[in-house]
Amino acid sequence: MKIIQKLIYTLILAFVIQVKAFAMPPEIGLASFYADKFHGQKTANGEIYDKTALTAAHLTLPFGTLVKVKHLKTGKEVTVRINDRGPFIKGRIIDLSGAAASQLGMLQEGQTKVELSIVTAPEPAKDKNDKEKTDSNAIAKTDAEKKAAEEAKKLADAKIAEEAKKLADAKIAEEAKKLADKKAADDAKKAADDKKLADKKAADDAKKAAGDKKVLDDKKKNSSGNPDPAKTTKMANLEKGKAEGKEKANNNKANTSNARPNGKETTSIKQGGLYKIQASELEKKGFGVQIGGFSEYETVLSEMEKLEAQGHKAILVFVDELNGKNFYKIILGPYVNKEYADAECKKFEQKSKNKDAFVVNLETLVLKSAPIEKPADKKPAPAKTKK
Repeated sequence: MKIIQKLIYTLILAFVIQVKAFAMPPEIGLASFYADKFHGQKTANGEIYDKTALTAAHLTLPFGTLVKVKHLKTGKEVTVRINDRGPFIKGRIIDLSGAAASQLGMLQEGQTKVELSIVTAPEPAKDKNDKEKTDSNAIAKTDAEKKAAEEAKKLADAKIAEEAKKLADAKIAEEAKKLADKKAADDAKKAADDKKLADKKAADDAKKAAGDKKVLDDKKKNSSGNPDPAKTTKMANLEKGKAEGKEKANNNKANTSNARPNGKETTSIKQGGLYKIQASELEKKGFGVQIGGFSEYETVLSEMEKLEAQGHKAILVFVDELNGKNFYKIILGPYVNKEYADAECKKFEQKSKNKDAFVVNLETLVLKSAPIEKPADKKPAPAKTKK
């Protein structure tokens, strides 16, 4: 009788577990899989992990539960048996063996979104000892299972660290390759530029050497007793032109410098001194910067001396009329366009703190007292009459 009661109790318990298992809704989340290095290590329920077996780790399902795992992208399915605890990463709901992951086609992905549904719950215990063993496996009450769970978590953390290191190493390698490629490209460009400069210098040196050799050959022929009249004349004209140019440059330098009769350069204009001043009338063309007007010519010379000392080389003087006397306007220029003159005016104001400077059109400079010419009124000629 006791045997029959025990059998009935066992059947009722199995039915309740099956109903409870099938009543659980499908679970959706991320699935990952064991690395090959865990092959042969102990799982949470005491088994040895076999990467070729269809097993998996789950956080709460009882050991021995058969679970159908469906790949939500491809629709592929695989049925696995729970024999381990995990995964311990937020968002992941199951960790598959290598064989199970291969059947789902997710080895290249690393992790993928799946749906879990329970196929069968674990078989009920056959006796009291088996029942206690099953219960302890299901809820992880024993110290041994807690320890196994902790070991599984350590393994999972190690797996995460390993994957993170792989990603970091790959990133570092990629960045290093980019830097190496950029350096190689820069070095190649620099080498090409250096070669271009070297080739240009070599060509210039060869051209210069050829010219020097030709001049030397001409000199040798002209001094050898068999001179070439055409070349001799050409060389003579060249030397004459050089001499004339040098003499002209010296004359210009002498004419454009403020010098005393003894040739010493002067730095100031004083009473009792004798100075040479050269004035050239220019065509009224372009623009200038008028910086001031003076009635005394000595003041004009003094101001021009100051401007030259400040580095201004282009200094003009426009002689106007004021109250029947000469009035001298000092103008910097000429400049080819108004924009450049405006820029020079601003530079002068900033450097000298003179805010009275302004731009003038040199073509419009006229005496203030000059009458404005008006076109004469033309009267119609009288009509001729026939006699």
